Amino acid sequence: MPQTANSTAPGSAGSELHLGTVPTLLRYLGQLDGLLDLAQSQVRSQGLAEDALLEARLAPDMLPLRSQVWICGNFVPRMEAVLRGSEPRYPDWPQDLAGMRRQVQALQAQVQAWHPEDFEPAGRLVEGDAGQAWLRLPLRAWIHEFALPNFCFHLTAVYLLLRQQGLPLGKAQYDGLHRY
Repeated sequence: MPQTANSTAPGSAGSELHLGTVPTLLRYLGQLDGLLDLAQSQVRSQGLAEDALLEARLAPDMLPLRSQVWICGNFVPRMEAVLRGSEPRYPDWPQDLAGMRRQVQALQAQVQAWHPEDFEPAGRLVEGDAGQAWLRLPLRAWIHEFALPNFCFHLTAVYLLLRQQGLPLGKAQYDGLHRY
């Protein structure tokens, strides 16, 4: 049977975009959860002040750890809104590490519910802001050139902030693949 442009059969643009997005988000949301778990353990075992940790900044003009976690996680509802053609419904982020972990786990469940057909048509135009810039990109480019890189930027900021604050982290805690 011939495939149409909106087909979600294996090899379709939506299927490929789904496979290039969902597993990546799930892996790195899992890594974010792991980083927050390590932070929570360090707070308990080392007697660190949780609120001070969550307010740590890499530089005075950068956002604190808690904001980096929120922004990273908020790329999930932002992407879902683009896929569904709706307005994003951002969660009310908890103020503590335990609550943030629960929120990240809820976001993982949200991503697991995405289907290949949600990514069709892969070439549809997405418009939205990127700071003070206005973007107008095909869905594929919006996901791979904007949404996923920004998700990873804020995840990296979380990793670096925790490392700066003395947590014993390495590349393995960032990507879950490396072993040293």
